[in-house]
Amino acid sequence: MDLQVEGGHHDSSQTKTFATKEECTQFFKNVKETFFNVSRWGHLFNNATKFSLVDKNGDVILLPPAPGNLIKIKIPGPSNQTGKGYDWVQIVEIKLVDENNVESYLITVSPTHLPGIQTTAHFFQNKAKNYFSIKKYNLEIVAEVHGRNEIVNYRNLPVIDKIRNFFVAKGGVFGLSKIHWELWVQNILDEKYLYKCLKNENKTNQ
Repeated sequence: MDLQVEGGHHDSSQTKTFATKEECTQFFKNVKETFFNVSRWGHLFNNATKFSLVDKNGDVILLPPAPGNLIKIKIPGPSNQTGKGYDWVQIVEIKLVDENNVESYLITVSPTHLPGIQTTAHFFQNKAKNYFSIKKYNLEIVAEVHGRNEIVNYRNLPVIDKIRNFFVAKGGVFGLSKIHWELWVQNILDEKYLYKCLKNENKTNQ
């Protein structure tokens, strides 16, 4: 994880404890399936926010995510004109650790531009990073989201996007803030929301 150097940051974490290893293992299987199907994440927010995993050409990907893939995100509130209605991030790392009774997965993303345009299409500058992780250890499952170096993006943008980014990044609109990611860590460990994600496994948010 990058050091926090400038701008904002946040840390969200949730833990679920089970009575038996069998229950923990089965539940983690469902958590992991949802974790690696980014296009289902919208169900963790009752589709108030929508996610789509796409390739470098902007075409939807049905396979598991990989470094270099893009995620386009539709959040409530004013649309991102530069991103054609979406905020865009790129997956920069996927990491697996499976040792000493610990099984964990990490997806790191950073703001980026949409295919064919070089201007960062996100309310944060591209030096920001978000780290999503799930971990199983003995009878516990932990979900975490960490944000680092979150600086409002005003670079090479039309005035309407500069104003929009200010309000989204500062929390004036329900955007990808700490409150938002608190919901992510809570709901990815909630059986009700996992059921929604798994039930819609063949559907992709556009």
